[in-house]
Amino acid sequence: MRIANLDRFKDRHGRVRLYYRDPTTRRRIPLRGPEGSPDFWDDYHAAARGDALPKVRTQRAVTGSLNWLVSLYYQSAKFKQLEERTQKVRRGILTRFCESGEGTPYGERSAAIPAKALRRIVEGMSDRPEAANGLLKAMRQVYDHGMKAEEISHNPTLDVEYLAPKKRGGHTPWTLADVEAYEAKHPIGTKARLALAILLYTGLRRSDAVVLGKQHRRDFDGVPFHSIRQKKTGTYAEIPILPELDATLDATKTGDLAYLCNEWGRPYTAEGFGNNFRRWCDAAGHKGLSAHGLRKSLAEILAERGVSAHGLMAIMGWDDLSTAEIYTKRYDRKKAAADAARKMVSQTSQSGLGK
Repeated sequence: MRIANLDRFKDRHGRVRLYYRDPTTRRRIPLRGPEGSPDFWDDYHAAARGDALPKVRTQRAVTGSLNWLVSLYYQSAKFKQLEERTQKVRRGILTRFCESGEGTPYGERSAAIPAKALRRIVEGMSDRPEAANGLLKAMRQVYDHGMKAEEISHNPTLDVEYLAPKKRGGHTPWTLADVEAYEAKHPIGTKARLALAILLYTGLRRSDAVVLGKQHRRDFDGVPFHSIRQKKTGTYAEIPILPELDATLDATKTGDLAYLCNEWGRPYTAEGFGNNFRRWCDAAGHKGLSAHGLRKSLAEILAERGVSAHGLMAIMGWDDLSTAEIYTKRYDRKKAAADAARKMVSQTSQSGLGK
């Protein structure tokens, strides 16, 4: 029998998972099983009516287990301040890990996982380094909260290193020529130019760029900067206001609480802004570039200007040193190569080999 808006799939352990997919929001709501049971129909009809989301009943996690430690993390302010999508992704990562493991699932085992065992798990995912790093990052947050809450005495994730990615991919950074082409198409005073300036000179994600406004301006020792709590991570980004951004703001009509506003004078949603920025990029001939590519460009520019990894963390709002070090180490390699090249040229000239 076909049941409307019902999603079914088997997890890696062969267990059938049941979800009601809301036809309007497309959000999936977990249902108790088995399919067709009284519990199933109670949950299904409640979800269809839009009642409070039914929760799949599970046994209480045993104190001291990994499930218990993860549940404490879910109750933390740091997790609750994450963007809804980020919460969903992180829950998925942790749930899959806690339900995996030969014999007894990892979630039912002691939270005191030896670093050696965790390292073996991460290295066992070497064919999927991004997934391995995502798991390690999520676990690091769980144990970090456990330490701060004084529920555990050791964070084993600190003794495990991230895997090197297979290749640099993702969003393509903008070049100077790309920026100049966009600026030629969209002069100062236009909304499109203001959008570029905010993204390029603050490095903010779309979800934060659309709420940035005058209320976020601060002054420290005569230096103006924006201080904004990031929606995705909950951490603050402390961003010096560069003269180029200030000049663009002064020359452009902005909103009262958000610099960027739509044609009705209201702040953009992240999705609405993304759609408009996509059109502005297309008009400048930039089919393969995106807003997030500008964030990567700013990180590279700052690193090449000598900003330290911790400085990048403050400006970009990162809470993971390894992310900042991707850019500083890349610059260090470039600088080392340039220094070596200069020495080679100098030594060759002095020896007469270049004559």
